[in-house]
Amino acid sequence: MCFDDILQGLYYYPKKTALGYDAPDEKILIRAFLNDGWFLITSPSVYNVLGIGTTQLYTQTVIYNHKRQGQVTLGNRAFSDNLTFAEDSNARPFIYAI
Repeated sequence: MCFDDILQGLYYYPKKTALGYDAPDEKILIRAFLNDGWFLITSPSVYNVLGIGTTQLYTQTVIYNHKRQGQVTLGNRAFSDNLTFAEDSNARPFIYAI
């Protein structure tokens, strides 16, 4: 088995399991892509667990971070980056690494 290309300059070595090759962990993938640990991964499907959402399932994962914004596809997963800023540079960050 060789390295798989996720994005230009971003590769991973898949782990072999009994059912085939395993995909990389989402948190590790985003941390390597952003080259930073300050992000929050969520999805509109999380609201279903709280009972305040719809029964619709979403395929898009939302990432709140301080570096970039827009749509990105890493491997076969689609992510939506939302850029957030603190109003004061001395303010405590409101997004914590998971």
